[in-house]
Amino acid sequence: MAIEGLKSYYKENWTSFHALSEEQVEQVILGAFEILETIGIKSNQRICDLYKKAGAPVEGDIVKVPREMVIKAINSAPKSIKLYNRKTDEYIEVGGTNTFIGSGPTNPFFQDFETNERRRSTLADCENCAKIMDALPEFDFLMSLSDPVDCPPELKDLYSLQAMLEYSDKPICSLPTNRYTMEEQGEMIKALYGSLEAFAEKPSIIMLSGETATPLCSE
Repeated sequence: MAIEGLKSYYKENWTSFHALSEEQVEQVILGAFEILETIGIKSNQRICDLYKKAGAPVEGDIVKVPREMVIKAINSAPKSIKLYNRKTDEYIEVGGTNTFIGSGPTNPFFQDFETNERRRSTLADCENCAKIMDALPEFDFLMSLSDPVDCPPELKDLYSLQAMLEYSDKPICSLPTNRYTMEEQGEMIKALYGSLEAFAEKPSIIMLSGETATPLCSE
């Protein structure tokens, strides 16, 4: 890759299907850098303060993110992560060109297989999906698959994580919807493992931010 500071993995797996050429990928990345540096991101005061402390220019509630900061963040991330089954030493190694199969998140509707009715998803659907994902060896990890309507909206991601933890030992990708429930999920993990240090030795859960935000806005 011609972008200084970034290593290209484009040709790591030569059998992969590529919708864009490597040069086109570079154009997309350079375009993203330009948007972050010139237009910036609208953020709240807490986030503005964090960016400013890290060295990014802040104008009112707009953060201009230098490409050097983005490249540094990318290069600071681990090249791969091992996610373990909580009851065995089996793990999946997320990284490189590895591919794993799992369930998706937050379907608002389900086609009930018993009544053939299209209805809103419930917590029971999340629990049943966790049981199925756990039983089938073809699936490597699980997500909630359900957006349960029968839970408090502000807590549904916590109920979903609890259901997955209760009915499966496989690696989990959780979906906290804001920083508060992310902290609560951290407390759940701490209670499950005894400490975050014990969890770090054999992690089994990763978090994918489920916060919805307008493009170029950060809440």
